[in-house]
Amino acid sequence: MRTKVIRKSGPKTPEGKGRVSQNALKYGLFSSQVLLQHEDPVEFAAVRDKVFAELAPKGFLEEMDADEVVVGLWRLRRALQIETANMDKIYAEVLATGENLSADDRRRRALVAIVSNRYVDNIHGYATKIRHEIQKAEQRLIYQQLSRRAGHPIPIGSLRISLPTGRSRGRPTSGTEK
Repeated sequence: MRTKVIRKSGPKTPEGKGRVSQNALKYGLFSSQVLLQHEDPVEFAAVRDKVFAELAPKGFLEEMDADEVVVGLWRLRRALQIETANMDKIYAEVLATGENLSADDRRRRALVAIVSNRYVDNIHGYATKIRHEIQKAEQRLIYQQLSRRAGHPIPIGSLRISLPTGRSRGRPTSGTEK
């Protein structure tokens, strides 16, 4: 007799779907709004001005990619703030326990709690995704700028850039392999 394997494919009810759709928003990292209520628009504008001055985008497409870099940097900054606040909270909670441990043992236990915390792992995952998005936007921008300077306009649909990894199936690539 065969046993059917049940695959979990996420929530089925509208309520469950609504809950999971908010997973990234609970951290505020992938909110559709760039600025959260507690964040300073003047500070964001200053970051944007600095990035635009450094990247020097020209034209709509370059400005869009520069904006993606700005938003990514802002979200990465937020992720690091969330991570720090969460680690401080865990650390304080463990240190505040009434256990009969030396201060050094409580500090060690707090560090173990931080390292093994799933919330911290989630933040690291989001930060990695954000860094990847920043890198892709920067590469598209650089490609567009080089093409513009060379006098070769790029069709919008041709902007597909893969990130070089330098490895192929765990082995370094020499560039001559096929």
